[in-house]
Amino acid sequence: MKRRSLVAAIVLSALWGSPRIASASEPLVPDADGAPTARPTPPPASPGTVIRGSASAGASAASLFGISSTALHLDAGLGVDRGTVSVPVFMSVELGQTARGLSAGEVTIGAGAQAIVGRVRLGGGLDLGYGWIGRASTSSGSHIGVWALDAFALATVDVLDLGNRRALYLGVKPSLGLRWGEAFFAWGHGTDTWRGAALAGARF
Repeated sequence: MKRRSLVAAIVLSALWGSPRIASASEPLVPDADGAPTARPTPPPASPGTVIRGSASAGASAASLFGISSTALHLDAGLGVDRGTVSVPVFMSVELGQTARGLSAGEVTIGAGAQAIVGRVRLGGGLDLGYGWIGRASTSSGSHIGVWALDAFALATVDVLDLGNRRALYLGVKPSLGLRWGEAFFAWGHGTDTWRGAALAGARF
């Protein structure tokens, strides 16, 4: 009789299976029969929308009307991150001089989009603004003004991750664009230009 009871217990155990033993980190909840069993761990939540400010500074080199120039490049703006995509909006300022020692500068407002791959962000965008080149002291007027329209690429890498999309980063920002006279629609008097900037900045 005892042997039959033992065989029946083994058969029932094989049919119903043995209960899963929970790890120490898993909470226990009662099952349909009231016995404690492990609650499955939910998957990690996907990151939501995060808004971050940014500021960067660096050096740039450019060519306008065949005149080369170097400048201090400053960027400040806001970026909206969601998942693996970032949409930055920013203002850029260039303050420098031409190879002949004339003052040169530019102020632009732009927007773009970047793909986020780990610590790296790759993308580009457009910006529009106003620039100037100082005249020689013997010339009439203080400067030559131009409107600016650029298409740029922007690549950054986070060198120090501060958590929750905050970081210190390094980046490069090459661009190609058009410059034309102070009459906004004077396209016939325009010229193409290029610029390249190396940047160091913070996202906060």
